[in-house]
Amino acid sequence: LLFVNLIQAGALFFKSDHVVLLPPEVHHGFWVERGQVSASYLEEMSTFFTHLVLDVSPKSAPYQRDMLLRYVLPETHGPLQTQLNMDAARLAKENATTSFQVSEVKVMPETLTVEVWGDLVTFVGQKHISQKRTGYTMTFVLKSGRLFLTSFQGVA
Repeated sequence: LLFVNLIQAGALFFKSDHVVLLPPEVHHGFWVERGQVSASYLEEMSTFFTHLVLDVSPKSAPYQRDMLLRYVLPETHGPLQTQLNMDAARLAKENATTSFQVSEVKVMPETLTVEVWGDLVTFVGQKHISQKRTGYTMTFVLKSGRLFLTSFQGVA
């Protein structure tokens, strides 16, 4: 019995768990496993974060900021919160609303980095002000099987 218990303990020690996580919307299957995530999971989370940051109005910005900050690595929380607060203040001052239509997502799972490209449309009131093709880079870190956002920056 002791021998069987030792074998089971050894088997459990080397067993690789496959944890299934679900973002708010699911378009593809994905996985997270021992310090790695699937490219489809990075893509799903990146498009979700992109919409939280860029599909905003003066009224929705505070809620969406708080929602995004739940997924941000605590060590990088301050700079990202400051950036989002400045963006929200600018929207409120200009009474502007932005919308982002994703057209391309480039996932680099080995570095936990994603580039999202699309059209950023800006409205003031009901008037269409601008539409420009732009890209954003997101970097992530995986801690204890959970994916955290560390940065969200425009592509130069």
